[in-house]
Amino acid sequence: MTGSAQIVRIGASAGDDQATCAARIAAKARPGVRPAVWPDSPESRYDEMMPGRIHAVLDRYEFDGVPVAHALAELTKDDALHEGARQWIRHAVETYVASGVHGGPEPLDAVRRYWVTQHVNQRTWELYAWGRRYQSADGLRREFRFLRNGHARQGPLARTQVAIAAYTTAFGSPADWPRPWREPFRPAAGCPVSWVRVVEVRLLDGSQDVLFEGTVEEAEALYAEHGRERVRQIAVGGPPRASADCADCKLLSTCPAVRRAPNLLGIASQRRALRTWSVSDGRYYATCPAQEHLRRIKLPKIDEYDPDAIRGHAVHAWLEETHGGMPRVPCRMGDTPLRADDWTAGRWHVTGEEAMLGARMIAQHATVCAFQHADHITEVRLEPSLCYFDDATNLIILAKPDMLYLENNGWVWREIKTVRRHRRMDTDVLQRFPQLALGVLILSANLLGGDPSGHRVELETLTPDDADIEPFDASDPAIVVHARAIVRALAEPWHRDDVAVAQPGPHCHECPVRRWCPAYPGPGPVS
Repeated sequence: MTGSAQIVRIGASAGDDQATCAARIAAKARPGVRPAVWPDSPESRYDEMMPGRIHAVLDRYEFDGVPVAHALAELTKDDALHEGARQWIRHAVETYVASGVHGGPEPLDAVRRYWVTQHVNQRTWELYAWGRRYQSADGLRREFRFLRNGHARQGPLARTQVAIAAYTTAFGSPADWPRPWREPFRPAAGCPVSWVRVVEVRLLDGSQDVLFEGTVEEAEALYAEHGRERVRQIAVGGPPRASADCADCKLLSTCPAVRRAPNLLGIASQRRALRTWSVSDGRYYATCPAQEHLRRIKLPKIDEYDPDAIRGHAVHAWLEETHGGMPRVPCRMGDTPLRADDWTAGRWHVTGEEAMLGARMIAQHATVCAFQHADHITEVRLEPSLCYFDDATNLIILAKPDMLYLENNGWVWREIKTVRRHRRMDTDVLQRFPQLALGVLILSANLLGGDPSGHRVELETLTPDDADIEPFDASDPAIVVHARAIVRALAEPWHRDDVAVAQPGPHCHECPVRRWCPAYPGPGPVS
């Protein structure tokens, strides 16, 4: 890395409790630091930063006086947007403008410049929040708005995010966006503020939540309680942790947490724009290229999980919580929910028949629990996020096995599947569950270390009436060749494609991003 660490710039989004890597956030907070050599990466055909596009259209409307319809019409000339992305941006902008956020007894005016707090000592410390800004004509009342894509979140916005937004709204001085980004903000003198509000607006339906409302003194108290120490922690950083966020991290080329894995997927080494790939991405693409792209750019999803999938997630979450206890002891048949017809695990809640089926599956797991051999197990990782960088194809490959455990110095990769009844005996299991095939490739390349001769992949199948384990030896050449063919067939078409044309079919009716797809035929039959 090279450059200057003189500026420490932290946005409200850095306070997200779900952030996965402290090293990445700390590096991002230093705009003057950059890689000594930027990786050579072609440009992506499509822009994937939808929030920035939405803000750009709103800027045209609020600051340039361009009617909404005209500002949106400009998108049709932009080849860097997939048509599904254009459809979402239209909906988001129209919903925001129509939601009445500009009304009230004392109308607020849109503010172009950012509200920034800046303190200079040995370093220049800057805080800001990225969203929409409004204030009264006399400047005494300010409002900041986070924009959110979908429905109401599972939990409240992180307190640190709200605290930074409230503090910068209360005490920030107006400043233009730095260009280039490595330069400091140049705050101008601002007027005193007496009242602050922080709101989250959902672009899917226009609904909103007030996250903070009060005086500047109350905003300062909120920041003192939930922001100041967290800002210090963000600046200090921490150990790196690989995840999907690695794709936009400037530490990628030197990060010790991201292991190089050239030709892991076995595909031609044509370089594309840096992207992440997982088995789920490959399966979405095989169903419909447009669906994979619209999922990738995080458009709001509708009816993403059917009852079977919700029950499966609940069973996985229950087992993860049970296995996370210490000491490691085998699960027992009685380690099931107290109320079989109504129970919760993690963020998943199931009732009725699905709940009872899930409880029976949890009971069956006891017969095949990995901890039956706990005396041979020296390390356990529950749902670890694995990340490998194939710099030949410019791909970050992601995997998340249900469990990894080290048994007699050989890694065991276990995937758990819940089904109402066992599948046919002639099923090609690696083809049916390609995440197992990717596991075989990762273990055969010894990317986790250990004794390669002892590595294996296991499929644990749970039904309401029994449980079964199917092992796959990751050192068996025939199994490795078969796994590589499966993974290559899943990844290579996706890697070659940069257009993501929709493929309508019966799957359209269950597609969670169908609302934004220009090829969605509607609720009737699909030929």
